[in-house]
Amino acid sequence: MRIVECIIPAFCGLFAGAWADRYGRKPLLMCSFLGYGLQYLISAAVVYAAMQTHGMVSPWWYVLSIVPLSCLGSSVTYSLAAVCFIGDVSEGKVRSYRMIAYELAIYVGLLLGSFGSGYAYEATNAYVVLSISACSILVALFLMIALLPESLPSSEQSASHTQAEDRDVLALLKDLWSSCSRHRAYKDRSIVVLIMLVLLLAAFVSDGSNSVFYMFMRAKFHWTVKEFTEYESVSILVPAVAGSGGMLFIWSLRKCTSSAVLWLAIVSLLSHSTSSLMKSLAAVSWQIYVAIALGVFKSLVNPMCRTIITNLLPAAERGKIFALLGILQTLSPLISSSLYFAIYTRTLDSDPGIFNLLSAGLYALGIVLLIVVWQKKSTNREYYNPVFK
Repeated sequence: MRIVECIIPAFCGLFAGAWADRYGRKPLLMCSFLGYGLQYLISAAVVYAAMQTHGMVSPWWYVLSIVPLSCLGSSVTYSLAAVCFIGDVSEGKVRSYRMIAYELAIYVGLLLGSFGSGYAYEATNAYVVLSISACSILVALFLMIALLPESLPSSEQSASHTQAEDRDVLALLKDLWSSCSRHRAYKDRSIVVLIMLVLLLAAFVSDGSNSVFYMFMRAKFHWTVKEFTEYESVSILVPAVAGSGGMLFIWSLRKCTSSAVLWLAIVSLLSHSTSSLMKSLAAVSWQIYVAIALGVFKSLVNPMCRTIITNLLPAAERGKIFALLGILQTLSPLISSSLYFAIYTRTLDSDPGIFNLLSAGLYALGIVLLIVVWQKKSTNREYYNPVFK
């Protein structure tokens, strides 16, 4: 399932950016939601069949549930379309607030799902939980069809269509590469690349750490599933609350600095790094909750970095850039999960939390990259102040 989840969406992502800039954001959003809805419907059908046959259903059938989602792009198409949509309908300072609100909505959804699914499963069964999930996604899809307008101006769609029509697959790939590598005014290209590296580092660490963190908690603190679920809920709640506070924080920063977005991204990575360091040093369970407190601003690095990229790029090119980023983030678990698992297994007998030091170091590297961005934007303050304000 992991291979299907990573490889096929990455392949689809090669074309998603060009399609988003050619046909608009709404079709991609609808495709991704349709994929998620089909995933849960198929999973519910497999579970129902297992219930009827007393468990005599091969678990390989669950791979089938991933196929329609992966072919429709999965999180690659969803994230790039959502971020591009926000960038299209927002300008100036409002864009960063909406990016934070978008991230906050995800955390609130995760929190409600984490709490609600446990009670629903206890009261019913997995078939009902998956059916509720499918219905929720399909309701969101219908609301999107009925109420959501297209954000990309029709003039830009037609221009992109004229440039891209009658091209083959190879031409689309060349178009993606040229958009990502072309020379830009001032130091825009190098700044975009550095910000993309920061986002890729954050995704790499998150995927790798999540793949072994539950085993780490079981090995070092002997936590039960219930204790770990409670921890997960708190770890979602704290960044969600901080995300709402992040809007006030960035508003306050804008009163005293012209680089509020960049400052908040650095603070977020510092929060990530200190939290990971605390996890590696934790000797008793309560110190893991201290790590959650230290990571209070961790939810803000993604919206701030996406805001910077969106501010630097014209609407007709955002889809391609975010598509490339989505491809790299989709493929990163293949490397990060293997790396973190190798480190974890080799240090299990001595100190199973060593992998957290790697996480802290990679987040620190992200801070260094943002400092380089700071230096580059300082060469032309008048041009870059509106971008980072």
